[in-house]
Amino acid sequence: MKKIAIISIIIILSFFTASTSKSFIVNAELLIPFLFTILGLTVTAYTFIYAPISEILKKESMKNDESKQKLQKLLNSFEEDMMLIFFLTIAIVVVDFMKYMDIPLVKNVLNLDLGILKIISLKEYIFNFIISISACFSFYSLYDLMQATFKILRKSFDK
Repeated sequence: MKKIAIISIIIILSFFTASTSKSFIVNAELLIPFLFTILGLTVTAYTFIYAPISEILKKESMKNDESKQKLQKLLNSFEEDMMLIFFLTIAIVVVDFMKYMDIPLVKNVLNLDLGILKIISLKEYIFNFIISISACFSFYSLYDLMQATFKILRKSFDK
């Protein structure tokens, strides 16, 4: 239920931020280096966390299979979130590149007034929406990474 609510909030937020062209969340020139920096930091954090956790998992004193499974699940979650951030950043690069290509088969509708939103260019709005939703999911993955890191560290200091 929580994930459905978060996904809904991300989609609604992306609908509104896609109508702007100056915000951070749709500005690929600022967003791509930021996400790659975050990705580099998460890879570094993973290497620092993985070594002690693998030693803890090998210990004979850790007989509780449930704790081992939880730590392994958290490490897998960490890896999946890092891969998601990487692929979403690559998707943002591709979409930003496609944004500046002129596709003759697609007509660019200009100046749409929907009451709540005023869309200057439908093509730009669609590309901004894709960039925005990718960025929001990257930020959610970053949140999930931080949460997994804290859980891993908490588990590693328990007996």
